Amino acid sequence: MKKLTILLCLVSFNLFNSFGQNCKYSKNETDKFTKKEILITKPTTLWSALMSAMAFKAIKINNFKYLQMKYATTSIFSVNKGSKLMFLLNNDSIVKLITPESKTANYKTSKYATIWSASINYELSEADYEILLNGIVKSIRFYTPKGYIEKQIKPNRSKNFYKILRCI
Repeated sequence: MKKLTILLCLVSFNLFNSFGQNCKYSKNETDKFTKKEILITKPTTLWSALMSAMAFKAIKINNFKYLQMKYATTSIFSVNKGSKLMFLLNNDSIVKLITPESKTANYKTSKYATIWSASINYELSEADYEILLNGIVKSIRFYTPKGYIEKQIKPNRSKNFYKILRCI
């Protein structure tokens, strides 16, 4: 009977362990000067096309949460302070994040192409965080001075986005 109990405990532990989070961080530390806990996930691509892509990192510094969006394309672009990044979820919820500062893309040149990219940190309120956790991202809209870029999100990429959110 004792062996059976131990065996059941081991099986249960392995079962729960296999469903545990598999978080991958580019930074997971406590700052030695400020004592702030810093978690930054490795990036996940939400969508990509031939020469453009949008990826996200989830960031937590103490109790504050952020989404860092990196957009890259072959054309120069800028983003104005106050413009929106919007997520449409499968439950018809919409999360609107506001661009905190104006940005103009930087470029890198290779022998094949010039790629313009910019990273923007969006503060994520607790309410928006919960809404994103309780839905699946169906599409995303990113505003620039020239209009907006809207993309449909594949289910597996939405699942990866959800995973990084769970890690903070």
